[in-house]
Amino acid sequence: MVFQLLFSNSCKIEVENKGFFKAKTGKNCRSVYSLTSKGKTELDRLASAYQSHAIQFYRNSRSKMTDLFNKLYAQGVHRVAFFGAGESAEIAYVALHDTPIELVAVLDESRKGNKFFDYHILGIDNLPTASFQKLIITENHATENSIRKLKGASLYDNKIIYLF
Repeated sequence: MVFQLLFSNSCKIEVENKGFFKAKTGKNCRSVYSLTSKGKTELDRLASAYQSHAIQFYRNSRSKMTDLFNKLYAQGVHRVAFFGAGESAEIAYVALHDTPIELVAVLDESRKGNKFFDYHILGIDNLPTASFQKLIITENHATENSIRKLKGASLYDNKIIYLF
């Protein structure tokens, strides 16, 4: 806790010394901070850089996923399921629309019962009822426990594809 306070105070002083904001003492000896025009310019620059990076990440991810789905289709795969309904699954879902492969199920233990676009998210216990040729792991941090449950549901390694 002490380290965090020292670190944040050190950062605050450095940013203030660069002229990004000004600090004044307000009522009850509390500090009041105001963004300077130099700070606003830096904030805009950082936001623009982040946005450019995010767009490039999305484009690269979508392109790689589309390539993967096209390879799977060339191997005769026509029906897939996703394991994980997070941001990576959303990109995979968009990429899947660039191919003739059909998404038949979305599985996610932590989100089961919710919706993923037009699909109801199912739990691993629904795995045997889902008819798919490959299960795409779209969860960045698929836990060992989740993978063990998948394999316990008679899902063999040759049916599982990891995006990460």
